[in-house]
Amino acid sequence: MEKVRRVWSKWLNMGQVNKGIETLEGYSIDRSDSDEIHLGLGILHMKQGRSAISEEFFKASLAMSDENENHWISATCLSMLSRICTDRGNFDSALSFSDDASRKSTENCLPYGEALALHARAYCLRLSEDYDGAIEAYRMAIQIYRNEGDEAMAMAERRNLATALFLKGEIEEAVKLLNEVKGKIDPGIPYFEAYSHVDKAILSFAEGRFEAAQNDVVEARKAIGACEQTLDPDEEMVLECLIDMMSQK
Repeated sequence: MEKVRRVWSKWLNMGQVNKGIETLEGYSIDRSDSDEIHLGLGILHMKQGRSAISEEFFKASLAMSDENENHWISATCLSMLSRICTDRGNFDSALSFSDDASRKSTENCLPYGEALALHARAYCLRLSEDYDGAIEAYRMAIQIYRNEGDEAMAMAERRNLATALFLKGEIEEAVKLLNEVKGKIDPGIPYFEAYSHVDKAILSFAEGRFEAAQNDVVEARKAIGACEQTLDPDEEMVLECLIDMMSQK
């Protein structure tokens, strides 16, 4: 049987979240990897905007993984709970969870857990409009991935850095980064192709092609919907910023 992580990430990336939930719900609850099943269900429900349900899954997974001493799953759950708090505007709790995730990752020598905790921290700071803090956290996560020799993950985080720079108003630097990663982040995968419309909208706007930028704003929302997901709030910030900036032209 496929490893659970490959199952939920596959259906998420292919834009078939409902199928992913159905598949994971069909697994026996007494499996040895039930902590990861609950984590996967939490992530998939979160991507569809069901924060209360996803929070229950994350907390259940956290309890199981702590009992099993599965430190990677535990640290990941803490980062996901940070995101749930951020989405609710509870930024202090979000930062507390991301700090806990970072501490657990450091104590157990989990560089990827540390990078994910930094990503959660950046997500919180970004939505609370502390763009400098978010940019710093993204840069730290990028360095961790580079230290691990994982250029794919470093590139994906550079893309997040670019959108944070855009929100701060550093458009030239954002455009430079987006051009560097354009077409290189899992091309052909529906999930990443959907979010590439956000990047295209920024680039079109920077080039003065406002009609094209407006079309990409529409396409971004449509493509994410087609992937059976809601647009991530940090990406929604970018689209709203673009709409506001174009209205002033």
